[in-house]
Amino acid sequence: MDALKQKAESLQSIIFENSPNAICILDEEQRIKEVNPSFHNIFNEQRIKLVNWPVYAIMNDDIFRELAESEEVRISRKVYMEMVDRYFYCNIVKLDDGALYVGIFTDITRGRKESNRTGQGKGRDRFSLSGCYRKTNACGAGNRQSSRGDNGRNQDWPQ
Repeated sequence: MDALKQKAESLQSIIFENSPNAICILDEEQRIKEVNPSFHNIFNEQRIKLVNWPVYAIMNDDIFRELAESEEVRISRKVYMEMVDRYFYCNIVKLDDGALYVGIFTDITRGRKESNRTGQGKGRDRFSLSGCYRKTNACGAGNRQSSRGDNGRNQDWPQ
């Protein structure tokens, strides 16, 4: 049995490390425990050590807070993140009654911008996360608001 468990853990590690999707794992306080290389490429180009940083120091955390406050165990939706000027299909999963959160962000920017150009993206359900994070101390704590002051809630997709 140990060999099967090791093989499964090895495959999980390979998938995590090589996924084109940005993946982050958070604790119950929504502090970053682990991120994959794609997450770094998209949200952390400077390659700052992110372990124990609050997720709101890197991105707007509305979707994580929404899940934490609900009885649901998963939220999936399209979002626009202004701080990186990209569209994502996000899957956020709550594990162990909120002891862990897993965020998987699939970049759909290319397809989304093409549908906006052709007019196919208009009139659909949309949700935007504005990415105005400001680091006020070493871990970014202290300011969860966007620079627009509205946390990016219920904004329309940029055209």
